[in-house]
Amino acid sequence: MVQKKVPQWRQRALAAVVAMAAGLHGGQAALAAGPEAAAVAVLQAGKAGIYPDLAAGDRVVADVIVDGKVVGKLDHQAAAGGGSASPALVFALPPATKRVRLRGQATVKGQSAPFDRSWKLRDLGRLSAPLYDTRKPWIERIRGLSKVVEEGVSVERIDAKALKKPASALFADLEKSLGVPLPPLVRVLGDWSVDTGHSSGFVTAAGMVKVTDMLVNERNHELKGPRGLDRLLDTGLRARYDRSLVVYQDMNSGMGALAWDPAGIVPGEKRGTWQGDSNPVAQPGPAGQGVWFWMSEKNLDQSPRLLLGDDLRPMTAEAAMTHVFECSVLSDESSRAEAGELMVDTATPKGSRLALDFEGPGQPRLALGNYDYHDCLY
Repeated sequence: MVQKKVPQWRQRALAAVVAMAAGLHGGQAALAAGPEAAAVAVLQAGKAGIYPDLAAGDRVVADVIVDGKVVGKLDHQAAAGGGSASPALVFALPPATKRVRLRGQATVKGQSAPFDRSWKLRDLGRLSAPLYDTRKPWIERIRGLSKVVEEGVSVERIDAKALKKPASALFADLEKSLGVPLPPLVRVLGDWSVDTGHSSGFVTAAGMVKVTDMLVNERNHELKGPRGLDRLLDTGLRARYDRSLVVYQDMNSGMGALAWDPAGIVPGEKRGTWQGDSNPVAQPGPAGQGVWFWMSEKNLDQSPRLLLGDDLRPMTAEAAMTHVFECSVLSDESSRAEAGELMVDTATPKGSRLALDFEGPGQPRLALGNYDYHDCLY
């Protein structure tokens, strides 16, 4: 995985969930939509939203043209610098769409100029459709994904006869150690081995351990001593690692892991960030759900990255385990757009989030922001 720049518009997204329903940013964006444009700026499958990323006072006014037909008018003036937290315009984006064109005028850093640019679309929906097909069990969705990607996803059934101890007994031991039931979806890893390439993958039942045990027994950290975990980690972080279960390991660049903390959100704790983006306070989820998080050996002493939904509450096990493939397969694919191409994803239930910025007044850039590593390990 290659670390990519996080668009500024994502930095404010979670702080303005309510504003998304209105489709405006700071009262500055006007939606003059055609009949095919969305009535409200809520993204969903088959839709695309444009998130301008402008300096304070800069403005963009443009027709949005899809396959030769004007579907809406974008009119956005930035009240403050940085990316828009909500889409300035939402429009329909059917899977058969070939091109998107922006034609209008932009004022950037005090200079105004017209622009007219179009992009040929490349749809990630052919890859993501199996992943988001919620009519099927999670493991069947991953098996479907493995059949359409060229490499990187391997799903194989575990030979139960080769296990020294049945998976059911192993999970019982884990639950006794944790003192709580496991998320039901985790039990699928007792029957299936799921790898994501580069020596990374989900941990099978036989290999599941707590984060502290992994660091000591697999990464040669010491509990005590000058560089021991008792000195490196603060009390709260050490307690989280002591009680949290490693469910996925990423060995692509150093060591990282996706883990589940059965205790859930600590009152007042923030989402955690390694990217310098906004860091809002997390909200508690339902009792017993716990919270999933990314942790990295490179940032071992820093707060882990909590996996939260748009409402700042913990993701479900299904969302968190699906997120692994968004961070690997789909993020890698989304970075492969060639000159003149625009990546979109017509299958994701969140819609295609298109970040718009300008190299100059007449030089618009449009890019898919759904899989930009904002919530991922790197």
